[in-house]
Amino acid sequence: MYSMRGVCQVSGETPRSPPLSTNRTLRSWSTIGCQAGVPGRRPSMSERQILVAALLHGLVSIVLIDAANRIFSLDNGRTEVGVTQPQSSAVSGGPGSLVAWGSLGLEGRSFTATAPSIADLSAFSGQPALSPVRVYVGLDSADSPQARAELAVRELDRTGAFSRKVLAVVATTGTGWVAPESARR
Repeated sequence: MYSMRGVCQVSGETPRSPPLSTNRTLRSWSTIGCQAGVPGRRPSMSERQILVAALLHGLVSIVLIDAANRIFSLDNGRTEVGVTQPQSSAVSGGPGSLVAWGSLGLEGRSFTATAPSIADLSAFSGQPALSPVRVYVGLDSADSPQARAELAVRELDRTGAFSRKVLAVVATTGTGWVAPESARR
């Protein structure tokens, strides 16, 4: 996040100025925002432009992300037919999990419920397998991105994932979907 003071103290000039009315508006906005900045110095046009760009970027980002979350979370409360809560403690949403089954969302519940079994892994590799670890943290699992990341790390630790030879981290799509090919590799 930009601080007003940091944005206002950026130096440099632009080759063109905006129309006079916009220039006056930017000057008044940036002067208000820069009162804690360098005393006796008026912000340059480029500083005012950077300030407005930073403010607009922040506002647009917040509005777009919020709108996308509202649109795509409409189905987040339901569960696909045939998807049931995992019985393995090595899978998020299962027994002993730090992540509640209901907080995983539609795609998270589908992803964790379809973890391969020990028998599937043993048949694939031709050798005895360990219980597969599958960790997923949904948007409703914690209040902030940082809290969700911390929860994911605690869940990985709880399941013993850090002691495995391979730890794969897969990013989801905007709806929370995990490409099955990515999770299998």
